Amino acid sequence: MVKNPLNNYFDLLVDEKIDSISKCPVCIDGICDILDGIYDELKIHYKGGQFQRFLRIHLLYGIYHWKENYHPVPISKLKLLLALWKKTCNKNIDEYGEILNRIFQKATYFKACRSPVKVKVIRFLDTKLVYLLGVIYADGALRDIWLTQRNEGRFRFEISITDEKEENLKIIVDLLKEQFGINTNVKKVYDGRWYRILFQSQILHRILNKLFDMPMGYKKGKLRIPAIIKNAPFEIKKHFLIGFFDGDGWCTKNLNGKRLTPTIGVSQSSKHILDDLNEILKEAQLAFNFVRSKRGQFSWYTLNTKDRKQISKFQEMFGFNYPNKKERLKMLVEKCNH
Repeated sequence: MVKNPLNNYFDLLVDEKIDSISKCPVCIDGICDILDGIYDELKIHYKGGQFQRFLRIHLLYGIYHWKENYHPVPISKLKLLLALWKKTCNKNIDEYGEILNRIFQKATYFKACRSPVKVKVIRFLDTKLVYLLGVIYADGALRDIWLTQRNEGRFRFEISITDEKEENLKIIVDLLKEQFGINTNVKKVYDGRWYRILFQSQILHRILNKLFDMPMGYKKGKLRIPAIIKNAPFEIKKHFLIGFFDGDGWCTKNLNGKRLTPTIGVSQSSKHILDDLNEILKEAQLAFNFVRSKRGQFSWYTLNTKDRKQISKFQEMFGFNYPNKKERLKMLVEKCNH
């Protein structure tokens, strides 16, 4: 499996405005041996009760629990601890950078301070993760936490993913478990006409919003492929496109007509995300077209191709993962080749 390493993004998961209201900062665990070393290095610079006073002044008494792995360490507190360690122990920028890298490589789970739920730390972009992100971008949504805080007096870190097929979302449930350790399920909605994954995760909500640039609330006109994926190798970002097409893409459904017009495409209310997807298609030497449509007050854009050779090449280079769309594309290509 192709993997693209991520840079340390832990700082992005600190949001002082939210955390000061929720009193529930993002924490990490798995670094007790590193914290134990920092504790020992700091302690030798103080005599008697001076060290306890130092910890009390800086509200770092939790280090006794963090280094023994009784509690995960809040990232905001870890940042303060490292800054004091650097100053007190006279560490240079290289030593500081080295310990930040060790922490990133060593940490195992994220945890919201008052929640028992653990979320796996991701350190690489791989094909499965990027595919999952493509699906979430297309068919997912992040609850606007500030809207619920204003209306309900609390944050709701909800993430939802909706599709017409239950079997499709079961694939996503498995990926959420594999990639992040998140357990959830699929439920019927809209009188059983659609299916939805709906769960709360402060950690994943923040990762999607802060690391992968997914907007909260209404998505129209705001979607772009995250820069961290756009700048990745083709073998990585192609899977974002596959995920997005699984969510919002389509191909000709009626294959029985005498005047078959084979088409494969993806539609969005905003052209921006389609521009980004088109750049990936161009890297694969595929030439899709833009079409603008309007019905009443609503308008949308479609990125598509009706060229039979292009459709066959799309199947070869990208295709669909969702079983119903994969089978439909297979039948369309077979029909085109006869």
